[in-house]
Amino acid sequence: MLGMPIPPKRLRPDRQWTLDDYPLAASLHPGGRYAAVGLGKGQVTTLDLASGAVLGSFEADPTGLCSLEFSPEAAVLASGGHGGDVGLWTLDGRRVGRGVPETDARYSPWCEHVTWSPDGRFLASSSGKRVYLWTPDGELHRSYSPLGSTVTGLAWWTDDATDSAQDEGAVLAASAYGGVVTHFPLGERPSREYAWKGSVITLAWSPNGRFIATGDQDCTVHFWYVASGRDLQMWGYPSKVASLAWSPDSRWLATGGSPHVMVWDCSGPGPEGRKPVMLKGHADLISALAWQPGGRFLASGSSDGIVRIWAPTRLEWSVGRWEGKGEITTLTWLSDPRRLLVTTGSGEVAILDTKPLERRVPSP
Repeated sequence: MLGMPIPPKRLRPDRQWTLDDYPLAASLHPGGRYAAVGLGKGQVTTLDLASGAVLGSFEADPTGLCSLEFSPEAAVLASGGHGGDVGLWTLDGRRVGRGVPETDARYSPWCEHVTWSPDGRFLASSSGKRVYLWTPDGELHRSYSPLGSTVTGLAWWTDDATDSAQDEGAVLAASAYGGVVTHFPLGERPSREYAWKGSVITLAWSPNGRFIATGDQDCTVHFWYVASGRDLQMWGYPSKVASLAWSPDSRWLATGGSPHVMVWDCSGPGPEGRKPVMLKGHADLISALAWQPGGRFLASGSSDGIVRIWAPTRLEWSVGRWEGKGEITTLTWLSDPRRLLVTTGSGEVAILDTKPLERRVPSP
């Protein structure tokens, strides 16, 4: 790490909106100009990020929303909510499909997670202990055997450079109490289990496919080496770990679970035996993390409404800062990778420009 600490630059939003409910999810339209923000009571508000206009608002689930995501190419917005159904929508709120999962009265029917495969061929969703795969028009492709508890996370991985990936398609990971299971929707390979007797909160698959990481209820981070199945665990967090973010090159994993951002070096032999880089600056627990697509900056948000921008591979102090009103709920880098979309628990939506911060970071 280089230089002497200097106070972070205070960032001013390029654009800002105020919504009348708690934003719990945000997704970018594939073209990059528009964003959809999901609100706790079930509404979705769509924004024109270029003009600043509010395009509209529609009700995705009258009982409450949990998740939403645009497909990578077709620009179909998928939503999941307390009602359990999967909704498929156009940007203007016209419903173009609906997936109705099987129900089990013993467990919550909430559709807590929706995520598209990288090629947009399948939509994965979770409801209770089950994982479902849907076609882009809402037809059920496959459902999987129940996991050990409610599904807590879904993540896809694919490597388009290999013939095997073309044969098997993208691979889907699902987490629950007891570890992680991977499914191969197109291939003949059976599901594979990465077992661990613990309660997983969230998971993140490294972009190179080498590691699956989970944040856990018992204040730990768990790593699996995907090829061998070998696992290891990182201790010492003061709180449960609900936020994870991989750098684009898969070298660094940023983790929450503390007022400090801990960043693990996963290059070479992996993180075992290494001390994490500890980024200190927040006063409250980390609530959101996001790496810039180019990998230079890491954005972190905390429960007290502070966003900090870091250059973790060069500096141990933040180079930028913005203060919102309420917990930082989502952080999303835009198609212009210098700009960051932020939502807060008070209904704020803001775009921050990080270009002025580049001169604060020493060259390699």
